[in-house]
Amino acid sequence: PLAALAALAMLAISEASYQDATSSLDRLGERGTARNKLNDLVKSLLNAETGQRGYLLTQRGEYLKPYEQALRESRSLLAWLNAYYARDPRTAPTMAELAKESEAKLSELATTLEMHERGVENGWRELMLSDIGREKMEHVRTLGERLISYESAQVEVGRQSVYQTLWLNRIGVSAMAAVSLLA
Repeated sequence: PLAALAALAMLAISEASYQDATSSLDRLGERGTARNKLNDLVKSLLNAETGQRGYLLTQRGEYLKPYEQALRESRSLLAWLNAYYARDPRTAPTMAELAKESEAKLSELATTLEMHERGVENGWRELMLSDIGREKMEHVRTLGERLISYESAQVEVGRQSVYQTLWLNRIGVSAMAAVSLLA
């Protein structure tokens, strides 16, 4: 009976460790995805700005295609990131600010294009040459880096959790093996 009990305990320890480790690894995967999406958001905003400026400088419509693509990507990324960070009260305010600044940047790009289309030459040039766009982009980068740093710290915590789970599993299985051998 003691050997059977030790075998059952070994099975329970092993299963609990497996469930804890896989749960931690899943969360680590989500955190990696979030970091990638934050980087993609900044890249997408830069692509939108590049397309907008290319169009304004050359008057060639093909530059609007990357702008429009980046616009769609940015909105999609913002939707995913908003949903992801809404679950964490520590990061939700930073994400809300990042979304606000990203939308402001996209709005600034759209306003410049709209002014250009209406023929307000001095208006769109002044807006483009002002520091508003650069300041918005820097703020977006700073907020993105803050969230990426948070994710990186949480990844480290998650990795330590996996190591601890594996270590406890090792001790538990070894102890139950010793009890089985004794039995």
